[in-house]
Amino acid sequence: SGIAFTEIEAVDAGGAGTDADSITGQAAAENYALQGTRAVTVNGIAFTNIEAAAAGGTGTDTVTGTGSSETYVITDTNDVTVNGIAFTEIEAVNAGGAGTDADSITGAAATENYALQGTRAVTVSGIAFTNVEEAAAGGTGTDTVTAATGGSVFALTSAAAAVVDGISFTEIETFAGGAGADSFSMTGSFVAAINAGGGNDTFTGSTASEDFTLLASKSVEVNDLTFTNLEEVNAGGTGTDTIIGTGSSETYVITDANDVTVSGIAFTEIEAVNAGGAGTDADSITGE
Repeated sequence: SGIAFTEIEAVDAGGAGTDADSITGQAAAENYALQGTRAVTVNGIAFTNIEAAAAGGTGTDTVTGTGSSETYVITDTNDVTVNGIAFTEIEAVNAGGAGTDADSITGAAATENYALQGTRAVTVSGIAFTNVEEAAAGGTGTDTVTAATGGSVFALTSAAAAVVDGISFTEIETFAGGAGADSFSMTGSFVAAINAGGGNDTFTGSTASEDFTLLASKSVEVNDLTFTNLEEVNAGGTGTDTIIGTGSSETYVITDANDVTVSGIAFTEIEAVNAGGAGTDADSITGE
């Protein structure tokens, strides 16, 4: 309204959500600390009844959660809406709670890559989220979850859902390993394909009997899930876990009791091998 106020501690924008009051940030890095619905504190000023905030500037502007469960809806690159406030030009979100609540991300309609950064930490659409427990990618694009550089732990529950590094992801089209040593496990059976990426990547089987069908070097199928660039399989469980060969000539190198390496994959806790080929190839065993 053309008035420059100084030494202000609070602003009640009024309207209670029926208008479109907004904050325009300054050039420096700012922290927007959520206080409740349409309420946020920034630069020492407690704002209430605010509907929008444009952080602006070249610094790293952060939205900080209350410590209770909140939903962060991504609307565009660096834009997120939470607690009735549409934030733009945001670089980071610290959802708070440190795993004691259930903060969630709702993805935009566009294709997104959720790049893991560590436990409950993920970067997507230019925003570095920390202390997040859930993410629903949504939309019609091909959304991907990519492992952290230092390795991630994937517990797959369906072709579109998994808990990875403490975040429960849903509506995902692709899960991908990274440069580090990633660990994978699964519940049930579903059709999907995962490139485990670089590093020494491991799949851990269930307690039930499972067939591990060799496809190529470092590639295997289990429970309809296909892996490439996988280095280790721990079959686990008390059932009869079986390796099934390709039908071409393969060398099975025994490394210990119930342990065998073939096609670049080190298997442990294996009870049976069906080398395949029915005499038309030249499968061989190398003892330890």
